[in-house]
Amino acid sequence: MDGFDHTGWLKIVKHFSEAFKTGVEPAIACDSIVLEARPHVRDATAPADKIGVPPFGFQSTEDKFFGTVFATAPAKITLSSAPDGSDAITSEIPAGVSKIAHPLVAGGNMRAVLTRDNEEVVNLAPEGFTFIANPEVFNYNSFVAASA
Repeated sequence: MDGFDHTGWLKIVKHFSEAFKTGVEPAIACDSIVLEARPHVRDATAPADKIGVPPFGFQSTEDKFFGTVFATAPAKITLSSAPDGSDAITSEIPAGVSKIAHPLVAGGNMRAVLTRDNEEVVNLAPEGFTFIANPEVFNYNSFVAASA
């Protein structure tokens, strides 16, 4: 199956590699978000797939996007997937590293907006990603995107 660019994961690797090497978790220098998701619903059928069946263990996946937030100070994170944002959920997050997840909606994207003091700090809604219900072929590879 065609792959996706995974360079967004380098932000996560860099942070935790430094913590491992030094024994101290590094300070967060700037607010950023990394998001990842599979491009189609877990229980999809894929009529043009050469193998014709999903990979072993596919049942353990969830129709959600997952992410990591690096926050310089406490903030709010708003997550959504529906094109109109009708499924948006806002939560408080502390300074540091936070894991996030949100259900994916077929036809939608993954979006995370970090706000602090009612100001938008980071807005990540990656281009080139749409969560689809009926793929032609299976692709259980992660689409990864990171904010600047």
